[in-house]
Amino acid sequence: MSVLTTSFQGNSLELQLMIHWLKTQRENMAKSIEDEKFQTLSEYDRVKFLINKRLELNVPIMNKLSEGISHLMVPYNLSHSLTELHNLGDDIAFYSGDESNDFAWYSKRFSFSSVYVASELYMLSDTSKNYTNTKKFVEDQVEGVKLLGTGYENTEQWLFFNSIGLANLIKSQLLRG
Repeated sequence: MSVLTTSFQGNSLELQLMIHWLKTQRENMAKSIEDEKFQTLSEYDRVKFLINKRLELNVPIMNKLSEGISHLMVPYNLSHSLTELHNLGDDIAFYSGDESNDFAWYSKRFSFSSVYVASELYMLSDTSKNYTNTKKFVEDQVEGVKLLGTGYENTEQWLFFNSIGLANLIKSQLLRG
């Protein structure tokens, strides 16, 4: 019995095939970080590159992708699907150079996974040549995540500055008596 079969015993062959496809293509996406162009990109440009690369890997099965996604969305298959999606978000964040270790760690991975899912669904109905509309969609979505990250950092700095100011105000009032 193969590892794939034993890992998903009791689940459909279609689900096993889709999970295998997702894992294999995630590994193929990871190979793209060896590209010299990738090494010169900024963090969010790397995210765009990785998401687009992962989407490109779906092109050979575009005529079956919708059916495959439907197997992933069945309620009793969601745990396997979400695990693989979480792994994809982790890989994208890691390979892009994300070094956050606070709440941003979770939010970035969730955001990257969300952008990927939205882009994959967008790609299913994209009829533009070489999926140029999907690539533009990915760019817009990642820019939105970047803006949210900047807003989060600015808010965090503002809160830190004001908490120091408040602590100093309290100290000065206590010293006055």
